[in-house]
Amino acid sequence: MAMNFVKRFVGKALIFVSGILALAVWLGLTVLAGRPGVRQMIDVSPQARFTFSQETEDLLTEVRARGLKIEIDTFYVALGSVPQLTVEQKQWATVLQRIQSLTTDLLRVYEARGRGAVHVEHFDEMREVKRMRERREELRARQRNSIVVSIGDRHKELILDEDLAAIDFPNPNAPPTPGGQRWFARLDTYKGEEAISSAIRSLLVEGTPVVAFLKGYGEATILEGVADSYSELAGALADDGFEVRELNLRKTQEIPSDVDIVALFEPTRELTDRDAEILLAFLRHGGRVVLNVSYRDLPVDHNPTFRGFGSRLGFEIGSELVLHLVKDPRMPDAPGRAGIESQTLDTVLNPVHPITRPLARAGRAPQLKIARELRTLAERPEGVHVDLSLLRTGPYAWLAPRRASGGTTDLSGPRDASQVAVRSVGGIIDVDPETGDRQGHLVVLGGVAFINAGFASNGDLALNIFNWLAARQELVTVRGTRYQSKRLELNEVQTRRIGTLLGWYVPGALLALALIVYWRRRSS
Repeated sequence: MAMNFVKRFVGKALIFVSGILALAVWLGLTVLAGRPGVRQMIDVSPQARFTFSQETEDLLTEVRARGLKIEIDTFYVALGSVPQLTVEQKQWATVLQRIQSLTTDLLRVYEARGRGAVHVEHFDEMREVKRMRERREELRARQRNSIVVSIGDRHKELILDEDLAAIDFPNPNAPPTPGGQRWFARLDTYKGEEAISSAIRSLLVEGTPVVAFLKGYGEATILEGVADSYSELAGALADDGFEVRELNLRKTQEIPSDVDIVALFEPTRELTDRDAEILLAFLRHGGRVVLNVSYRDLPVDHNPTFRGFGSRLGFEIGSELVLHLVKDPRMPDAPGRAGIESQTLDTVLNPVHPITRPLARAGRAPQLKIARELRTLAERPEGVHVDLSLLRTGPYAWLAPRRASGGTTDLSGPRDASQVAVRSVGGIIDVDPETGDRQGHLVVLGGVAFINAGFASNGDLALNIFNWLAARQELVTVRGTRYQSKRLELNEVQTRRIGTLLGWYVPGALLALALIVYWRRRSS
C-alpha cells in the first residue's frame, strides 16, 4: 500500500517537475526570441525582416569607428485619436499601424546592432505632449507620423507612409469587381532599412555636388516626368544631396567652375570639336563625366560614335546593336535563342570596382537595353587608363548587322559560333591631371539602364556611379532590403464560403470523427 502511494507520488512529482521545466524552457525561448541579436541569427520572420543587409552592417561599423552617435526619434500618430468613421479610415489606420510596428521592430535591430552608436527615443503623442513638441521644434520636424535621424547638428526627417513604405492605393475610377468587392489602401512594400540607412549615409557626407546634364545633342529628356525620360534619376540624385542642372555648352562655351559632374544621356548627334575639347580639358583638371549612349534602329545616323572624343581617351563605341541569346526552357541543352528579347542584356558586374562591388556581393544584375559595344583602342594616349570591365555581357553576345534593304537591324541571330563572345557595355576611363593629384573620371555606358521604366531595378547602379564620381564613398552601396507585404484579396462570396467552411463543416467533421471513435471503442 505504502509502495503504491510512493509510486503515485513520484509519478505526479515527475509530471509536475517536467511541466515546470517545460514552462521555464518556453519562457526562456520567448525572451531570447525577442532579442534583436537572436532574431537576426535565427530569423524565421516573413522575408527575414529582422536581418540587416551587409551594407547596413558595414555602415554601422563605420559609424562606430568614427566615434559618431546616431539618434533616431519617432513621432508616431496615436491611432486611437484618429476618427474612424468609415471602413476606409479603419483600413488606413491598420496600414499605419502595420508600418509603425515594422518600424519599431527595425529600430530595435538598429539599436542592438549599433552597439551603443545608435539611440532610439519613442515619443507618446498622447502622454508626452509638451516634451514631444519641444523635441520636434529642436529638430525642426514638420510632419506627423515620422521619424527623425540625427548625427550631431544634422537631421533628416522621414515620413512613415511616404519614405518608409510603398502603399497600394485603390483606383477610384476602376470598374466594380465581381461580387461587389471593395478595394482599400494596403501596404505593398516596406523599405525601412533602405530609407533609414540612406538617411544615415547622407548625414555622413558634407557638401552639395553639382551635376550638369548636357543639352543640345538630341539627347533624352531629363527633368520632364514622362515614361521615356530620366526624371526619376534626377529626383533620386536630388534626394541623395546633389544639385541637378541642365547645361548647354553652345551657349556657355565653358563648364562652370562649381560643376562637379557633367552627364550626357542618349545623344543622337556627335560632339563638336570645340565641345569635345571642353570636356577633355574638364577631365584633365579632375572633372567627372558620364556618357550614356544607346542604339537607334532608324535613322542610322542617330548613333553617334564620338570617334574624335574617344580616340583621345583610348576607346571607341561601336555602331552595331549588341544582342545576347536568351535561355529557352524548351531547349535546355541549347545556349539560348534569338529574338526581340535578345536586346535586353543581363550584365556581369566587375566584382572589385567600388561602383559595382556592393551590387555584385548582393547578387544583383542590372539590365541594359539597346546597347552598343565599347572597345579599347590599340593606341592609348599617355596619362589615360582604360578599364572596360565595369559591365559586360554573358558569353553568347553578338553584334547585329543591318539589313541591306532599308537598313533595319537583323535580329535573327548569329550565323556561327565565331560571332558570339563576351562584349563590354560599361567602362571607366581615368585621366591623369595636368596639375594636382585629382584624377578625372569618365564613365561610359553602352545602353539604356536608368530610364524611368527601369530605374526601380537599376537605380542603385546609377546612384553608385554618381556618388563614386563625387568621391562620396559613404553613399556607394545597395539600398537595403525590402519587406514585401503579402495579402490574399477575397471577395464577399469567397469570404462567406470560408466562413461556412470554418464555422460549420470543419466543426461538423470533427464532431463526426469523435462520434465514430466513440462508437468504435464502445463496440470493442
